[in-house]
Amino acid sequence: MDRNNVIGLVLIAIILLGYSLYTINTTPEKPPVKAGQTQAPSDSLGVAEVDTLGGVVANDSATVAAFGNDSTLNIDSLKNAVATAKLTQQYGGFATAVTGTEDTFVLENEELRVVVSSLGGNISSIELKNFKTYDQKPLYLTTPGNQNFSLVLNTNVKTSDFYFTSTGVAKNADSQKLVLTATSASGGTLQYIYTLPATGYLLDFDLALSNLQADVVKSTYLELTWDRKVQQAEKDIEQENRNSRLYFREGEEGVDYLSETEDDEIKPTGDADWISFTQPFFNTTLISKGEDVKFNDLTLISKLSKQKGYLKEYSSSMYVPYNKLGTQTYDMEYYLGPNHYQTLKKMDMDLEEVINLGSGIMAWVAIFNKYFIIPIFNFLEPIGNYGVIILLLTLLVKLVLFPLTYKSYLSQAKMKVLKPELDELKERYKDDQARFGQEQMKLWSKAGVNPLGGCLPTLLQMPILVAMYYFFPSSIELRQEKFLWADDLSTYDSIYNFGFNVPLYGDHISLFTLLMAVTSIIYAVSNARLTGQQEGPLKYMPYVFPIMLLGIFNSFPAALTYYYFLANVISYGQQWFIRKFIVDEAALHKQMQEKKAKPSNPNSFGSKISRAMEQAQKAQADRNKTPNKKK
Repeated sequence: MDRNNVIGLVLIAIILLGYSLYTINTTPEKPPVKAGQTQAPSDSLGVAEVDTLGGVVANDSATVAAFGNDSTLNIDSLKNAVATAKLTQQYGGFATAVTGTEDTFVLENEELRVVVSSLGGNISSIELKNFKTYDQKPLYLTTPGNQNFSLVLNTNVKTSDFYFTSTGVAKNADSQKLVLTATSASGGTLQYIYTLPATGYLLDFDLALSNLQADVVKSTYLELTWDRKVQQAEKDIEQENRNSRLYFREGEEGVDYLSETEDDEIKPTGDADWISFTQPFFNTTLISKGEDVKFNDLTLISKLSKQKGYLKEYSSSMYVPYNKLGTQTYDMEYYLGPNHYQTLKKMDMDLEEVINLGSGIMAWVAIFNKYFIIPIFNFLEPIGNYGVIILLLTLLVKLVLFPLTYKSYLSQAKMKVLKPELDELKERYKDDQARFGQEQMKLWSKAGVNPLGGCLPTLLQMPILVAMYYFFPSSIELRQEKFLWADDLSTYDSIYNFGFNVPLYGDHISLFTLLMAVTSIIYAVSNARLTGQQEGPLKYMPYVFPIMLLGIFNSFPAALTYYYFLANVISYGQQWFIRKFIVDEAALHKQMQEKKAKPSNPNSFGSKISRAMEQAQKAQADRNKTPNKKK
């Protein structure tokens, strides 16, 4: 290669370097880039080109003479200059902040151990010191690489790429404080400030921008992105996944959430006060602490993770106002802790709504949980043994519902006493069902029987049963609490594992679920015998429904199936007590016969139905007598 070629190559490198420096100062402002979008930086001179150029220069004697005896030093300088130009082109004044060495800092109190990385200023790991995983390992809400928070200063300029500097954690009796700083070439600074109180699950988080007018092209907004991969912490990962959601509060619109059973994305129209990444018993929540930090123009995404040991992949993108003043601070905080109802409620920001006490079409049962079940549960909690607490809770609930149970039993007993007379009517009018129905209503009216008397009390008890369905799987108090053979009341109580999956049942035997199904059959058969009216296929229903429950509830928390088992046993005991000591069927039959002898009340339910049926029957008879005009 002659000297002219070498000089030409050097001139080309100088021109490229000058062009790169020129484009830095003339890059126009671009519209915001949403979460999940990336824009590849321009590549003026790639690494391969620099290496090629270096090799040419180093092996040419004329170039060695032109650059001096130490040509390697000059080649390295050229490479460094080109690399620096590329970084400057992409990151502007923060080009020096994207190179460095990662350090970690620990903030710790009685409940939390939070590790923060200098790379991106990100929370690297969160350990809840008072909790363990299902297999008794330390419980981490996140581990390195699973969470990322970033402030987007300009297109392709994200703080997650910066190496922040710090003098370390400042500690005092009340709190621990960590200040991470990234400095621009223009003298401006960006700081992440973490403050952890001596106790509690709140971590204060401030973003402080100072004199960044020359570095931030955008003039009215800044984008924040926050992502997290949720790790498994409970024994039954499928149940845990079904109870993991991304929640947010949209101002006066209240709390909303994304689907927990499928991939979902939402773009709320209003501003958000907080965003919460939840799993059944824990959550990490980013909270705004002032009107100037309201999260707007949100994009929230929840995906089912395909990675083993993980539940969901949450991501969020939001914008905060930026006025390009000399100094601007964004006050926020994280909640990093358990889904404990009272703890979250005391924060007075509706964060307790992340606990699923009733959702979808069953959202109304949350009222029973909040104002009836939870207060009773909290009152009994000092007892300590949660198996005993559930027993006492069940007894108390069944005691409150006893008047309804009594009315239901009394109605069923009346139906049983009248069965011989109903059978006689059925035989007499077996060819005329309309007349049978009319006479049946007359009999019920005279005897003072309401055919719905046995159903309504049962229906009125349903909200309590459904409320328990949501309450027990969501109660962190039951997590890893042992009772009898159950090692953990918050998950299923397996007494035998098959080692394979049985369709519609599962891979294990849950004893409380089995006991619940058996007692359901016993109680249902007892009710069927009491009324004595099931015929045909209906007589098999007392057996079919409990068997279906056996498969449905086999993987449900032991606390729930234990409660249903207790409810069945107590209901059967109440039924026996009423039959033995309160309701005398012989005396009831005599009372009903005496009532039949008296004139019936024309305003009674049975009389009204009977009159309606008579009128319908008469109208039908009149229509049958009317000749067909078409004939």
